[in-house]
Amino acid sequence: MEPATNALWFKNPGSNVTCPQQFYGELSGRYKNHCFYTPGAKLRCDL
Repeated sequence: MEPATNALWFKNPGSNVTCPQQFYGELSGRYKNHCFYTPGAKLRCDL
């Protein structure tokens, strides 16, 4: 599954910086300099 699938938020922390595990949701994955986040269990938003 691609990291952006069902992701509602993304963050660009910069080059060579680790993605935080939490940012308005749970870390789904990284693509280049962008970290993608899916809603947590409490924020499923009917996905």
